[in-house]
Amino acid sequence: MAQNIDSNGAQAVCSEVQDLLYLFVIGDLEGDDLSLVVSHLGACGECREALVQHSLLNKALIQAMPTVKPNIKLMHA
Repeated sequence: MAQNIDSNGAQAVCSEVQDLLYLFVIGDLEGDDLSLVVSHLGACGECREALVQHSLLNKALIQAMPTVKPNIKLMHA
């Protein structure tokens, strides 16, 4: 995504960064998007707080997932 700046430039960047935070949390962000998020988080407390919330949600979702044991028959098929 390219950086979007309009008359409310800071809000546009915050909006874009917040849209990318989940991908950042799961480590699926790279290139210009990663640079944008990292740079912006260094300067924006609101987005850092949103990052904390995304991280907590991700952790809770992972912990809530049931542990599934693979069917041994499928492993040798």
